[in-house]
Amino acid sequence: MDENAIILFTCDEWHTHSSKDIIGIFNDEEAYNQYIVDMQNDRKLNKDDVRNLREYQQTQGKDMNYLIEIFALNPKYSA
Repeated sequence: MDENAIILFTCDEWHTHSSKDIIGIFNDEEAYNQYIVDMQNDRKLNKDDVRNLREYQQTQGKDMNYLIEIFALNPKYSA
């Protein structure tokens, strides 16, 4: 069974690589979803931010944004 890591970052308004800071690494989608709901409850994210993270893997239009990247854990090499 293939597993993925969901990595949640903060970043600048342009989503530049050099601005990315990891704030969470998740191997369970439910744990990731709970984390962003908790951020919304703490008013770090609004309803549109949560929707954008789920649909587009990023927030937009802020000085500090959030984005996710998904990577395979222990991928198998194939030529």
